[in-house]
Amino acid sequence: MRSLVVVLFLLAVAVAGASGFTADFDERVMQEVAAALGPAGLAPLHWSNGTSPCDFLAGVTCDTNSRVVAVSAPGAGFNGTLPREVRKLPTLQYLDVRDNKINGPVPVAPFPELRRLHIDNNNFSSFPPGFLFFFPALEVLTMNNNSQSEPWMLRGAASRLPNLRVLQASNASITGTLSLSVFKKAVEKSERRSTA
Repeated sequence: MRSLVVVLFLLAVAVAGASGFTADFDERVMQEVAAALGPAGLAPLHWSNGTSPCDFLAGVTCDTNSRVVAVSAPGAGFNGTLPREVRKLPTLQYLDVRDNKINGPVPVAPFPELRRLHIDNNNFSSFPPGFLFFFPALEVLTMNNNSQSEPWMLRGAASRLPNLRVLQASNASITGTLSLSVFKKAVEKSERRSTA
């Protein structure tokens, strides 16, 4: 019995340590992201260095394990780049940076949990080939008014986005076509879930 208590205690310490590590890690990542977004990266949302992103006054939502699951910063005055470091937030499900002046390329990195991405009304210079392939769980993508970007193709996106229900991409320099079957599959899947 005593050994069971010791094992349970050690397990509890390990879990608490892992949770602290992940929260600290997300804090460092959010600081990197804020720095890359430009001088306005911290101020508009009251983000501050040395503070857990879960304690920010606005713009960040965390789960019960203190992991960042949502970043919502529309119209925050960002004028830098969206760095690849954002990919280091493995639990990120929602990213909204529309109505800013973010420039540079959209980062190509896997976002396995991302379900909603709003990048409308920015100054992105490019959408790298195949960038949509990195969002397997994506349900909603709005990217209107990014006309400064180089032309890019949606080639093959339909087969890689089985959950996509909403795509808004007017004035986003897209070439090629997107099969409507991608939305049909997502709607059918959604209907099956709602009747279950």
